[in-house]
Amino acid sequence: MKQIELVEKINKFGAGTWIDQFSLVISSTSLLASLYILTNIFIALYEKEKRVVIIGAMFLSLLIHGALHELLIKRLLRSVIFIERPYLVDSNINPIGARFSDSTFPSGHMSITAAVLTVLVFYYPKLWPFALVFLLLTAFSRMHNGYHYLIDIIFGLIFGVGYGFLAIFLINKLQPLLIK
Repeated sequence: MKQIELVEKINKFGAGTWIDQFSLVISSTSLLASLYILTNIFIALYEKEKRVVIIGAMFLSLLIHGALHELLIKRLLRSVIFIERPYLVDSNINPIGARFSDSTFPSGHMSITAAVLTVLVFYYPKLWPFALVFLLLTAFSRMHNGYHYLIDIIFGLIFGVGYGFLAIFLINKLQPLLIK
């Protein structure tokens, strides 16, 4: 099955039902920001030992994503690999939500979600089922909304996990300066 056909099938699944609204909510930056803030508040209140390190690593993962992914990788890749969004390629795909015309590769939503969840699961391994479900829902929503191909999702995930581990590595190097 071609990637465009997969996106079209996922886009048509539950079209016109509550799934469209659910998909919009899952991929909204407001939800991601709210979950990030609530998670950090929870860590600040209940994590006594490593709260500075964990919150620092989560913040670093956002900074790394912003600097590397949005400013560097997407800009460089756009000049070499420009992939039109599925709904612009196939008129059978109905875009759900805002319309974008930038390159679809790689998925920024998937990358930032994977970066933060990598840090969270590193410090709280029992949260891996939640992280997996949320990543799968994010992947589904990005394709259901007609914004991304599977390859965009996969590379966004790979980059995001890398950003998360880079943040963990850097925070561990900075830890002696943060905690005295």
